[in-house]
Amino acid sequence: DNSSIIAVGDSGKIVKTTNEGLNWIAIQTENVGLQSVCFVNSITGYIVGNRHGNNPWPASDMIILKSTNSGLNWSIVQNSFQFGYHDYNDVKFVNESTGYVVMGRDTKGYIIRTTDAGLSWVQTFELIGNGTSEPGSLTCISILNDRHMWVGGYNGTIVSTVSPVGI
Repeated sequence: DNSSIIAVGDSGKIVKTTNEGLNWIAIQTENVGLQSVCFVNSITGYIVGNRHGNNPWPASDMIILKSTNSGLNWSIVQNSFQFGYHDYNDVKFVNESTGYVVMGRDTKGYIIRTTDAGLSWVQTFELIGNGTSEPGSLTCISILNDRHMWVGGYNGTIVSTVSPVGI
């Protein structure tokens, strides 16, 4: 549906339009800095973000939310320190089951992956870098398919699954 859009932002703002942006409704507002939203179809979507100060979500620095009703309601699918103390910056899905989140903080960048529609997440690649200098936090990911993806980050970091360095 090209007329529906979900947007997220700082302070936990989730807004939705069903008329190409003419009118917006607030879906949910929590004290979580939301960074990225990705819908795999018209019903199922994911949001990644990071806690800011005192918030109503369970204690964690990072959070992954999932909606199964076109973005009307959101539930937590991952919010632990399982992957260390990093910011979740971007989320993209290849299909309805397989998705990636890029994350990092300061001088370290990581990628986590789900193959079960967000029920579980695993770190897919070691720290992104060449061992002599650290690339910094990973901030964005672009995916063509499960074998072709590009990741960008601080300090001019750009790596891909098809580059000589790979990810």
